[in-house]
Amino acid sequence: MLHVSDIKKFLRCQRMYRLSREEKQKGAYFSFFRFKDSVETSIRAKLQIPCYWNGIKNDGNNQFFSAMDSVEWFHNVRLEYNDLRIRIPYLHKTKEGFDVYQTYIQTNPSSEDLIVFAAITYVMNNLGLPIHDYYIAYLNGTYIREDVLDNEKLWIVSNTYNTVKGIPKITISDALQQKEWNFDTWIDDIRNLTDCEEVNKTKVCTRKTKCPYYETCFPMITDDDDDSLLHLSSCARKFEMYEEGLTKLKDADLDRIEGTRMQYAQIMASRNGGRFIDRLALENFMSRLSGKYITFVDFEWDTYALPPYKGMHCLQPLPFQYSMHIKTETGISHYEYLGFSDCREQFIQSLLTNTPKEGPIVAYNAKGAEQIRLRELQSSFPEYNEQLQNLIDRMIDLSVPFEMGMIYDLRMRGLYSLKVLSSMIHPDHNYRELVVSDGLKAVESHRKMEENPDVPKEEVTELLRYCSMDTSELLAVYQWLLEIIKA
Repeated sequence: MLHVSDIKKFLRCQRMYRLSREEKQKGAYFSFFRFKDSVETSIRAKLQIPCYWNGIKNDGNNQFFSAMDSVEWFHNVRLEYNDLRIRIPYLHKTKEGFDVYQTYIQTNPSSEDLIVFAAITYVMNNLGLPIHDYYIAYLNGTYIREDVLDNEKLWIVSNTYNTVKGIPKITISDALQQKEWNFDTWIDDIRNLTDCEEVNKTKVCTRKTKCPYYETCFPMITDDDDDSLLHLSSCARKFEMYEEGLTKLKDADLDRIEGTRMQYAQIMASRNGGRFIDRLALENFMSRLSGKYITFVDFEWDTYALPPYKGMHCLQPLPFQYSMHIKTETGISHYEYLGFSDCREQFIQSLLTNTPKEGPIVAYNAKGAEQIRLRELQSSFPEYNEQLQNLIDRMIDLSVPFEMGMIYDLRMRGLYSLKVLSSMIHPDHNYRELVVSDGLKAVESHRKMEENPDVPKEEVTELLRYCSMDTSELLAVYQWLLEIIKA
């Protein structure tokens, strides 16, 4: 049996579809978003659904047809035709036919997902189920929660998608009619699909998000040495050059690269025997990291689909933990915080108490993470606005020297995450050895602790250890850069 996701994978890449079908069943799904309040209860309140028929997993056509005359609203409808199986979040029976509702846990759905409605149309039409109209229900990005969740303001229900790249809004129904949907052909092609071992690198491989089988198809990326041209950052034509025999970074054809600062640093590192340093730029950056106190911070947060507490908006992260290492003239001190439920104000107070009143505050990817979290806290707790703004103004992003090509070491292999730098500077400090080894596992561990306050002390220790390692390695990167410019 096929699903819409199978069709999408097949249309993107036949090999991607085949590999996904061969993949062994993974473990239990872990949602990136946290759902403290019931999405379905909230949507039903918005749509004013009094009573409804609820489908369950493994339902077939017969279950829906048997219930079709009993109620007007249907939830989680499963239907199938020609080996294609669909699930419809909500169907509303009207005199003119069925209204189809798709739900989105996002604030800006686009017509790029139109194929889902097309598949629903294909199956329902072939089963003799007339469709009256199409609707999307998605989160209102401007909504800010008060004491009680307002389901009416929380959701937007529309029969049009949001504008994409300047294209005027059109109804979902009109958008469906403007494209050709060849489900019969696609399903036949999938049935007749044979092994496709030939692998060609195209833009599809990295479109939007990199294909999960990228390394499977192109093992040379991970197997090649540190100086491989395949590590050239953001280069669309590196495979083309590699296949022509230009295998080292220093061999790159300068007429076929984008010319970014990072690419320049990589090529020069290859020519220089392993490392490139823009000493003047790096010294200028590091000069900002001086003073009586230098503070290194890292936050952990969970992201809620629906705003669970007053002052929060949809899909807003809630910081629950921080680690802080402070470098002074006499040594290093460490502070940390771990909270549960609505711990935002406690988080703020602890952070303000432990952060020195002067000196730079260093974070990794600060502009895309810690600074944003602080601004969100400012919005929810305006009484701390001035103090939090002081932290924001003092914050320096230690990823900048690497992102801007001020320094590149071949051992980075085209990457510069904190974990990559840590393994390069401290090969003996391995995140993989931690019980909580990445941000997602930290979130999962925190959720378990919040649901069960009696968790073993060792689990709390492991969560604190992970966040602490982030700031200790951040300090190590700072010291490594300092040694380089002093050499």
